[in-house]
Amino acid sequence: METEQKSDVQVQDEKKAQTNLVDPYDYLATFPNAPSKAQVESWKSQAPNGIIRIFAPGRRVYLVRGISGLELSGVQNSIPANLGADLNPEARAAKIEQEISLQVAAKCTVWTSASADGKLSADQLRGGSAGLPSTLFNLVTWLSDFVDPEAFQLMSAEL
Repeated sequence: METEQKSDVQVQDEKKAQTNLVDPYDYLATFPNAPSKAQVESWKSQAPNGIIRIFAPGRRVYLVRGISGLELSGVQNSIPANLGADLNPEARAAKIEQEISLQVAAKCTVWTSASADGKLSADQLRGGSAGLPSTLFNLVTWLSDFVDPEAFQLMSAEL
C-alpha cells in the first residue's frame, strides 16, 4: 500500500492548527475584526445542521457552514447556460462543476481573516491559492451531509 507524503510545511501547519484550535474561540479572537462568540452562535442557529466549522490553514482562518438544498439549487441555476459551450462535454461539465464549487465555497464562508471585510468572494477564490476553492467546497459538502461512500461504513450500520 502506497502512503501519501506530506510536505514539511503541511506537517508544521497541522501541528500548529492542533495547538491553535484547542480553544477555537481564543484563537479566533487573535485576528483583527474577528466575530464574537455571540455572532458565531447566531450564524450557527441559521446554518444547515447548526454547525460552523473553523478552518485554519497557515495564518488564515475561514469560518464555514453547510449549504441547504435550496441554496445549492439557486447556485446551480445561476450558472450561465452557455458556460463552457465551446468545450467538449466532459470539459464543459468540469468547468460548470468548478464554477459551482467556487460559488458555494464563497457563499458558505461566513467569515475569513483573509480579507479586510471578512467576506470571501468567488473572484478572491479564483485569484488565491489553487487548492483553496476545492478544500473549502469539500468542507461545505461534508457539513451538508454529502458523505464519501467509504465513510458510510463508519457512519452507518445495517439493522
